[in-house]
Amino acid sequence: MAKSSYPPPMPGEKLLLKALLLYVENSPRYIASERTVASLYQLVLHSTPDSMDLRFDAASKDRRLHKACISYSKFRTQTPDKLFANILTGMATSLTGTTLTMGELHCIADSED
Repeated sequence: MAKSSYPPPMPGEKLLLKALLLYVENSPRYIASERTVASLYQLVLHSTPDSMDLRFDAASKDRRLHKACISYSKFRTQTPDKLFANILTGMATSLTGTTLTMGELHCIADSED
């Protein structure tokens, strides 16, 4: 099967993708073997703007998640709730069936527009 590509991210999506990648990779909620694209996908699929806000509010108290919270905070200052919900839906669709690695997703999140 050919490697799935991630479509060009929506405006603001790169910041959210970066925040979620850093969250999954650094959160004590995930053991090493769970720090995967599948966990990232599940997190996106089962989240709402409100649940994300609560998650990152709680995460802000954990030093390990400082960089994730910075990216999330930047994303939230730029993104109204209605657009946020659309970005979550688009991200879940983009991640469905992808064979990209966490490292490849980091490259997408870190790329210049």
